[in-house]
Amino acid sequence: MMDQIHAKQVIDVVDISNDQQINGKKSFNNKTDFLNQTGSFHVVIDQGFVYWVTDTNNYNQDGNVRIGMVDGTIKLQKYSSGSWNKQRLS
Repeated sequence: MMDQIHAKQVIDVVDISNDQQINGKKSFNNKTDFLNQTGSFHVVIDQGFVYWVTDTNNYNQDGNVRIGMVDGTIKLQKYSSGSWNKQRLS
């Protein structure tokens, strides 16, 4: 049986058990998912949009929200009745 190595023993490893600040540019080849503290929704960065969703496998669900660049303009959209619809910031 091998001894377990703690993340703090390895240089530049991401420690998922403790608070940690990560410096420098990071590149992701796939979607990136962040679960909010209450666990009620995910913040997902994918294909140029930031999504707020309840199911990371289905962005196109009523009530989901996204923000991103569309034709050079920042757009806020909410999914409803089968399509992404423009939203206004209040």
